[in-house]
This record gives sequence, C-alpha cells and structure tokens, in this order.
Amino acid sequence: MNDPEINLSYFRATDCASVSGPFLKFRANPERICDEDYQKVFAIRDRFLESIRKGDLIGCAISVLVEDYNEVMATHQMAKKYFDQDPLFAAYQMIMVETARKVSEQIPDAVVAYVYDENDKKSKAEAVYADLKEKNPSYAKYMGSLTHMDDRRTPALQAADLMASELSCRQRQLCVLLKHT
Repeated sequence: MNDPEINLSYFRATDCASVSGPFLKFRANPERICDEDYQKVFAIRDRFLESIRKGDLIGCAISVLVEDYNEVMATHQMAKKYFDQDPLFAAYQMIMVETARKVSEQIPDAVVAYVYDENDKKSKAEAVYADLKEKNPSYAKYMGSLTHMDDRRTPALQAADLMASELSCRQRQLCVLLKHT
C-alpha cells in the first residue's frame, strides 16, 4: 500500500505492536508510548489488513498451541515420527502439506513455490522441507521450490506476517473465550 502519509520502509507486526522500528516516527514522544500512538499504528495496521482483504492475496495459516504440542510430543511416540520437535517447523510442515493439498484439488497442474523469511534456521528449514517431500510423495509433485527472502524487502512476506499476527490475536481471543466457557 503506497500512502505518502504513512511512508513506511517495511511492515512488521511486532514493530507495529511495540511502536518501534519504522513505526517509531508515530510516537508523540520517542521516549515513551501513549494511547494515541497505539491508536495511530493500529489504524495503519487495519488499513493494511483491509488492503489485503481487497487484493488477490490468499492466506492460509495454522495455529499451534505450544503447550498442547509439547504434551503430544512427550506422550505419543508416533508424533515424533511425523512432526519435527520444534513447533515452528511442525507448523511449516502442516501448512505446506495443506497448501499442496488445496492446490492439487483446485489447480492440478500447478506447483507451489514457498517463500519464507530469511533467518538463522534456513538450513534446518530446507532439511525439513526435503524430508517432508519424501514423506508425502502424493503431494510432493505439487511442492516446488523453498526460497528465503528478506522480509524488509518482500511485501508478500510483510503481508503474510500481518496475516499471521491477526491469526495469533484471534487465536489468543479464542483461547481466553474457551477458558471462560
């Protein structure tokens, strides 16, 4: 979204929530955050979400409750065979298979290219991906490349970060609601 009023170099949900990084300029006082600062940045966040809703971007997300995940991994031996010990990579595996499944049903000749944020776990991500394709031959043919890009320079990753942040917020709300019912 190009808006000269906003003029952000990049969007990252954690920077928005903490009014830091490129959002620091929206603080009335750079030394502390006030309610008006939060209102400004969350209004920008809402505008970005609305842009995503209006666009052709399709999102798919998985939420993993880490406490539950760790319990399953500790108590079910078969889980260790199918899922990575790290819940992040388990989520990657689930989302990749689900994406390949959807593509196979809707666009049978298509191949998915996965793009992830560059980080220090890049080599592990590639190993997990290769293993995932080997363990899922029926979907492997729909699973193309795995690429890592800088989120500060890749608007699609910034949009994905925002969608993941929105899912996380909604998941926390659901968990609170379920605890009260």
